Amino acid sequence: MARTQESIPCPSGMWTQITNGDVENITFQVQVTDVRIAITAGAVAPTGTDGFFYKKGWAEARRALTDYTALVGANRVWARPIGTTGASVLVDHV
Repeated sequence: MARTQESIPCPSGMWTQITNGDVENITFQVQVTDVRIAITAGAVAPTGTDGFFYKKGWAEARRALTDYTALVGANRVWARPIGTTGASVLVDHV
């Protein structure tokens, strides 16, 4: 199921899936607080805290998940706030 410019709240200290199904491409913008972005194959959250660093206001437009990772079957995107403040990520995907 697609997300059309949905703002996804991301509580601090945990990964939040910002996709709501399998995707190949994603558009997003970090709205509140810097985050780490991680990609997985399937709906299981990343186990560590590493991910690509995005500052508040940074965005990606129609970015293919294969641009981020060589992980076979990569199809889910996750955000994790940096610090103790929750984040918000505006997401659009099909």
